[in-house]
Amino acid sequence: MQLYHHPFSPSARRWLAGDGVSLADYAAAAPLMYKEQARLPLDDYPHLLAWFARVRELPAWQRTTPAW
Repeated sequence: MQLYHHPFSPSARRWLAGDGVSLADYAAAAPLMYKEQARLPLDDYPHLLAWFARVRELPAWQRTTPAW
């Protein structure tokens, strides 16, 4: 049984708050830029990963992403 609806479910929008990217997306995505280095176990969350891929495609995100 699902007790709550989280923003990464299949029925959710493409962005966390509203119809377009917002500060909420950037704030939630910021810690995920270290997901590989931290070895975060996110493979069981494909909707989260798809959303993060959309964030990473944004020009504003690409301009600020450090080169590892």
